[in-house]
Amino acid sequence: MKSLKKTILLAAMVFTGAVAASAQSAEAVKQMANSKSFVFKANSATVFNADAAIMGDNTADLSNKKIPLKADAVVKVKPDSVSSSLPYFDQTQSQDNAMSNDVVNVTVNETQTKASATHYEYNVEEKKKGEVEVTIKPKDSSSNISKYIFNLNPDGTGKLVVSVGSKRITYDGAIASN
Repeated sequence: MKSLKKTILLAAMVFTGAVAASAQSAEAVKQMANSKSFVFKANSATVFNADAAIMGDNTADLSNKKIPLKADAVVKVKPDSVSSSLPYFDQTQSQDNAMSNDVVNVTVNETQTKASATHYEYNVEEKKKGEVEVTIKPKDSSSNISKYIFNLNPDGTGKLVVSVGSKRITYDGAIASN
């Protein structure tokens, strides 16, 4: 019986500590977002091709599939700048007429795209459960990225949606202070 009481007491202390640590992490995430000082490191990407969706193109095997990243993919947000080095995905299709079934071959191309901006709109919005959404719209970007939308979580994970022309690429990854 004494052992059961100790176990329950220990479990209560661990749970209380976990809740307190989570609350501190939520505050840290808010602080990073509000101070414009964080790094997002992506580990996978999902491509959504608006053109394919509008045209009803179901042949694009790249759309809406999670792709593990081969190279470093990082976005650094600082009070005076935003810089990113992210893979950009595109695909080429060729038709093999030698086969009687007219097979379409799809090749996925991954290229690293670098961008930076010193003038940008910056908006922070607090969401449920300590999540923070940061929207950045570059005004002088060195690429055709029109918008970054970060969803930063208290557990140190995050999601980034990047708008490039008619494409949206979603990256999953981790966040850290800058």
